[in-house]
Amino acid sequence: MSGSMLAPGAGAFLIVRALGRNFALPVGCTRSVFRVEGLTRAPLAPPCLLGVVSLRGRLVAVACLNRRLRPDAEPLGVGSLAVLIELGPDALALAVEDVGVVVEARREDFLDAKRRLNAPPRAVGLGVLRQAGTMQGLGTVLDVRALFDFRRTIAA
Repeated sequence: MSGSMLAPGAGAFLIVRALGRNFALPVGCTRSVFRVEGLTRAPLAPPCLLGVVSLRGRLVAVACLNRRLRPDAEPLGVGSLAVLIELGPDALALAVEDVGVVVEARREDFLDAKRRLNAPPRAVGLGVLRQAGTMQGLGTVLDVRALFDFRRTIAA
């Protein structure tokens, strides 16, 4: 599964928290959850890029989801949870406030951005995942490729 799902539907999603809200990451691109330790700052990096960590012998850039969605947000850092995401040959990590459960969703549980997303983060939100059989939202489904495109400005 690609990190940027153009037509999301059925599948598994990992629920994470940022800015006190729930977001959904496609499980197909997530590899593991780890606690950020030994963070090395990267000079001249965008504010959302916290630095790099050594993870199983591999250097991985860590971005803060809070800061990615709202640049003036308090950054997460050492001690926070992060989700390792693979996009083709690239591995990046996303620091989050908390990691929840994996949910299985059917196509009808997904409300696409055109129908549902009238609030930020439009630039990286593909739509809203709702609890099966209800209108209760589980979280905004994130376009992972857009999230890690640091040339793109996002405001939540």
